[in-house]
Amino acid sequence: MAMTITLKPKATSLTIGDDYAKTNVLEFTIELTGGEPVWLTLTMPIGETGVLYRSEDGNDLKLETPATDPAPCKREGDGDLPVQVWSLGDTGKGVEVTGSKNISVRISNVLCRANEGGSDITVIGQVGSSTADIITRLPITKAKPKTAPDNPICYFTAEPTFVIGQGPVTLRWDVVGAYTATLQTPSGQTVSPDKSEFKEIITRTGAYTLTVDGKQRQATVNVLTEGWHQLYPLGRHACPSVIFDSGGRCDDAIYAIFVRAEKNQGRQAVLCKSTDGITGWHIVNDAVPDGMESSPGLRVGNRLWLIGGSAVHWDHKSKRICYYDLEHPAKGWQDATVTGSDGFAARMGHACVVVDDSTLWVMGGLGPYECLADVWQFKTGSNRDTLHGTELKASSEWKPRCLFSAVNFNGLIWVGGGVSAPNGKALGDLWSTPSSTTSWTPRPKGKLEYVVANAIGTGMAFCDKTLFTMVTNRTGGPSWQFEQVMWGAEQSGITSTSDAWSKSSAPSLRADWTSTPHSISLVSFQTRLYLRALHKTAMSGEVVGAPLFVYVRAT
Repeated sequence: MAMTITLKPKATSLTIGDDYAKTNVLEFTIELTGGEPVWLTLTMPIGETGVLYRSEDGNDLKLETPATDPAPCKREGDGDLPVQVWSLGDTGKGVEVTGSKNISVRISNVLCRANEGGSDITVIGQVGSSTADIITRLPITKAKPKTAPDNPICYFTAEPTFVIGQGPVTLRWDVVGAYTATLQTPSGQTVSPDKSEFKEIITRTGAYTLTVDGKQRQATVNVLTEGWHQLYPLGRHACPSVIFDSGGRCDDAIYAIFVRAEKNQGRQAVLCKSTDGITGWHIVNDAVPDGMESSPGLRVGNRLWLIGGSAVHWDHKSKRICYYDLEHPAKGWQDATVTGSDGFAARMGHACVVVDDSTLWVMGGLGPYECLADVWQFKTGSNRDTLHGTELKASSEWKPRCLFSAVNFNGLIWVGGGVSAPNGKALGDLWSTPSSTTSWTPRPKGKLEYVVANAIGTGMAFCDKTLFTMVTNRTGGPSWQFEQVMWGAEQSGITSTSDAWSKSSAPSLRADWTSTPHSISLVSFQTRLYLRALHKTAMSGEVVGAPLFVYVRAT
């Protein structure tokens, strides 16, 4: 029986404007007729003529299909197509169809800032017995409010919302009615554009104010200068739990997992992407493997890897390894095939590092009974879906530890800081080894003693020929006090006999996020440092605390 796909509309109209996202709903039914499984993909176009204007406009959009199991999974569009994409049903088994099957689809919280007119949603069906896709489109209409709204300004956006030093900004808006708009710039200039767009070079942080018929909307553009800044890519109800470290080998995009929560609406971990690390953060996958929402993450070539148990929660130990294929996002997260790892123990609070384009190391952490001091090398197979593990024997080993950090810098693998147990003693040491020998050497003392001596949280990264270590130090007192300190050592100042460290500014973290145990992750991307500070309370209960911190260096 040939497969047919028919879309039956129920609600297919959108109202343009910021004030209408919560009431914008698209509903339809997918009617399937056939006798075999079908793999369904739903796509929503992005752009001025699309359903959404920008990818990030869909971050809070919700899609429900109660007739499919498991729930639909959002993913990035294949290639460079500007679309939001969902896989409906089981990505492995497809949707079983025996005669006929109906799937109801409801898409809510649709923020529409696109142009008036028509667009469409596309459902693509792939049947195992056929090489041709079945493509069906559902027309969507977009219009301004039919009645006069409280605010005639439908939307007012600035693109980008962040620039470094200075840069071009485009303001875009739409209004209801034949009104004249006035725009006040951060410099105090007032203009009356003859069209719904304005461009200029901005040199300092400021707010643009658009006024129409006495009503206003504002759009702020942040100019990032040297130092630390706070980013909230998914709003203040979300915090970063994983930043994928590529070891400085990939600068096309940065990936991170954010855990977000709405009051009384549960919690969700989502994979996000930004091409510049500052703007355009959007969700590319909302089906992060259960139990791995805060596992250490690496990017090796075209794969994202989540390795073992939690970076911060001592009850969440695991030896599971999952990957996400950036070239085939439709497959979602998959469990890796791992060989040669019979002695690899489940763990949490471990450190992972990219060694080269096919090799990663996993070190230490809290094992089933106590902290570990082992080093495991995992190499990808020819198809990069398989890992082969080998335990590396070291000639001189550092003490067992967890909640520490590691980095590949200056031809050496570095390990530093951490604690002897989740609530244990701070280990104020730093070690390095060539990746070819695993002959660990303690780094010289002197200044180094107070770089990590009292650290209970440690993050390490290299950026533009400098090795950085970010630590949370105990400062003592009647009740434990904590401070954040960042140290940097230029590549030219790191030798076999001395390390020339210098102190620089660090963001101040909330006290309830720096008590033990907590985890710091420091990652470099495009000459900037990205800091994720995570306390175990972020993974349960109400999300509070740390944003995504970014450190901009002087150019």
